[in-house]
Amino acid sequence: MDDKQLEERIDLLKSSYERVPSNFDVDEVLNKIEEKEVSLKMEPIKKESKWRLLSVLTVSIASIFVMGLLSAFYIFQSEVQQGENRGDKQAQIVAEQYIEKLKEQYPIEREKRRKLLNLSEDEFSKIDFISLADSNYEFIIDPRSNRYFSNIVIGDVDSRVTDLLNELILPSEMVEEIEKQEQLDKAETIEFFKKYYSSINSLKLYANEKLKDYNDELTVYNEDGLYSLNSILENEEDLPVELQNLIQSLQKQGLELGAIEDGLEIEFRFNQDLVQSKIAYKLDTIADGYFAIMSFEPFTYAWELLHPMQETMGALLSMEDVLLDESVGGFGRMETYYTSVFYFLVKGTRENPVFSAKGIVKEEYRKMWRQMTEVDKNSPSPYLLIPIVKEFEGNGWKKSEEWDDFSYEDIEVALHLAVNGDLGQFMPTK
Repeated sequence: MDDKQLEERIDLLKSSYERVPSNFDVDEVLNKIEEKEVSLKMEPIKKESKWRLLSVLTVSIASIFVMGLLSAFYIFQSEVQQGENRGDKQAQIVAEQYIEKLKEQYPIEREKRRKLLNLSEDEFSKIDFISLADSNYEFIIDPRSNRYFSNIVIGDVDSRVTDLLNELILPSEMVEEIEKQEQLDKAETIEFFKKYYSSINSLKLYANEKLKDYNDELTVYNEDGLYSLNSILENEEDLPVELQNLIQSLQKQGLELGAIEDGLEIEFRFNQDLVQSKIAYKLDTIADGYFAIMSFEPFTYAWELLHPMQETMGALLSMEDVLLDESVGGFGRMETYYTSVFYFLVKGTRENPVFSAKGIVKEEYRKMWRQMTEVDKNSPSPYLLIPIVKEFEGNGWKKSEEWDDFSYEDIEVALHLAVNGDLGQFMPTK
């Protein structure tokens, strides 16, 4: 895989995250359920029929959350019907209480968040996690869905309502909640970031798409193909009111305007200093890896690293802590960033190649590689860099077959070995 293929791979990953549907058509899903029920009544009952229905539902719903919800209610469906046949109405009463409370509270909580973001109803609905919550809400309150929730919500109605209302919580509210809590352990920190990263990323995707609407207004701050971020911020009062509101409201959510490649592009980015200063001391150290990906992504632009190599190496090692922790359970986007960043740190980039004009490895690469060989943990860094550094040192930093043959696959294999705890037995000696 060459540099161009990697860049295409990263772009595909980014676009796939942006294209993932955040809602679903409630009518379409329920109609498919009803159609399937009719066909089931006309067919002999077979043990595997519920799994066929589950597959229909899975295809119909784009959200993992909703797939889990539908899977749950189908598993309980036969019990619900048996309860109804016995004349047990209590479950249905509880379900109705659940739905009524949701109808009462959901619009209020939703409007609260819309006002916090200072967005119109149309714009607010475009945010992925809001759109997803809306779809889930519409599905639950649809009269055709009522009977599917009679067993699911038996017990604590309030907790069921809270579960859906929590889907509306903004990143700033999550941070405020952490500030009130005691120290979080590793598991709690991971759970926090699963929700926080999803929400802050949804907001960022929405905001950067919206920013394109103001290309004409921002052109006045572009000279010779480069935007002046300072000029934009210094003249913020001259920007359209809607853009001013967007900038101000997103600052409270932990996003700020930033420049890519000295001004080639302007986009909203994660404000690590603001968020980290508020909650870092309350989180487990594994949080460093999450902060790294949020503040450094997309890491590269046009096959070049966006940040200094030493800072990027620090982010890489922080990501390792997350990727190699068995309690995390995988983080596909981080794995792709990790592989691409590692490759560029070893093989260099067009603007900053590994070799000097004299054909010798530059000092900045030597220093960084040596640091990576000193990493004292179950890490792909020393495993991959020790052979390369050893060969280069043996001939005056001019030639290394290990470096010549180095590939993305080498990184992926090393990461796999590390995750499985098998890397130690293959670790080369210095």
